[in-house]
Amino acid sequence: MALWILTAMGPAHLRAEEPILARLSFWVDPQRMGEFENAYEVKVVPFLEEHGLVESTRRGRATIDSVFSRLFELKELTDIPREKAALESDPEWQGILQELGANFSDSEEAIRTYWGAYRVPVGPGKAVVARPPSGIWRNLEIEGEKHQDITRAIVQDQEGYLWFSTNGIGAIRYDGLETSSITPEEGLADPIVTSIYQARDGAMWFGTLEGVSRCVGRECVTFTAEDGLGDNRVSVIFQQQNGDLWVGTEGGLSRYNGRDWTAFTSEDGLAGNDVWAISEDREGVLWFGTYGGVSRYDGREWTTFTTEDGLAHNKVRSISEDREGVLWFGTYGGVS
Repeated sequence: MALWILTAMGPAHLRAEEPILARLSFWVDPQRMGEFENAYEVKVVPFLEEHGLVESTRRGRATIDSVFSRLFELKELTDIPREKAALESDPEWQGILQELGANFSDSEEAIRTYWGAYRVPVGPGKAVVARPPSGIWRNLEIEGEKHQDITRAIVQDQEGYLWFSTNGIGAIRYDGLETSSITPEEGLADPIVTSIYQARDGAMWFGTLEGVSRCVGRECVTFTAEDGLGDNRVSVIFQQQNGDLWVGTEGGLSRYNGRDWTAFTSEDGLAGNDVWAISEDREGVLWFGTYGGVSRYDGREWTTFTTEDGLAHNKVRSISEDREGVLWFGTYGGVS
């Protein structure tokens, strides 16, 4: 496994020598999970084995109750997108998904599935032995660019590739062996990248100090304050379940519905105009961490929470919801 760490000198990781793992997941009613597992063994396992995909004996991290997952060991990183394409183009596989969807979902559509990287190799780099038996630290370096190595964000995309933000050379993509970059030459708003997010349609969004860029492949479209963005200095990007994209900036919050931008500031009820964290809870309510406290937005009304309500500090940098539905807020004064 590999754990990636953000540092001011670039990304580093701690790893042990283990194989590439892909994960196949199905979304199933938790009350019918046992029934689905039997159907999986009868319908899915024989088909996958015919295609050379044999389940790993390893078990991955626990997932939410409605997700059934299995891991598969692969030889090459490129096997992940190749196997995905092979499955998606196979009529028999599509028939199996349709049948499972009819039996285990509320609609007549194919059952919802996911095939993607669970763990990928981290490739070459500078190796440093960590204290036994912790493993080995490796620093991912880009030749000739060490002076621009500050990393603020790491994201793994749907194909399993890793993306790193940098402080002056754009966004770096790492395939496990080599790196490539997206820079202003491809249309990126600015070489200083502050945040990275992949939307459900596969597009990569990059926040910069000069706006936000949506990139597909190596083609990018940039949005700035002139297009309706609250401010060009972007700090966080998030897509809610209905598909709307939210961009937090140092001058307010902006929502993009695929056509138009709508800006929100403290005058609209936002706790503060410096927005650094965005999350959506299981009820579909949005939460925003700002430098003026926490804002709750249900689509109609704004509610603010500050130190007066028990928040540890009004400067909030991270938000997470645990399995029990409890929201956690990382602040400059501790965790609430």
